[in-house]
Amino acid sequence: MKSRMIHVGDVELHVGVTGEGRDVVVLTGGPGCVQYLERDEISPAGHRAWYPEPRGVGRSGGGPHSIERAIADLEGIRVAVGVDRWIVMGHSWGCDLGVRYAVEHPDSVVGVVGVAGRGPQRDRSWSEAYEAGNASEPVATCPTDRSPR
Repeated sequence: MKSRMIHVGDVELHVGVTGEGRDVVVLTGGPGCVQYLERDEISPAGHRAWYPEPRGVGRSGGGPHSIERAIADLEGIRVAVGVDRWIVMGHSWGCDLGVRYAVEHPDSVVGVVGVAGRGPQRDRSWSEAYEAGNASEPVATCPTDRSPR
């Protein structure tokens, strides 16, 4: 695991990075938790994994922030490190953050993996953006019978 400080806006944010392959950003629960998933032994195999520590937490500078600021920080990190698109993986609150980030920055996201999220239905501030994007979502098919679901 390499430790990097990435300049985003007016602060330096700590980001751990490890591995090689497709890029995946791994988000922790919280908000306000240190990056407890930043461990080589649980890093996704075959991927280059990025582990940002939120603004004002642990090794990152700054102070309290909103979900909008957290989304802007993720996009700022992605641009600063030169990643075109990445998979977003989040645990708990990080899952909710990842879904909202994907809705607001669909061209930056390959896919979203959520583990034990609270559920975006509890954050009404982005419901309109989510609903507006539904029409652009591809129809998923079941691999066994290929019928739309």
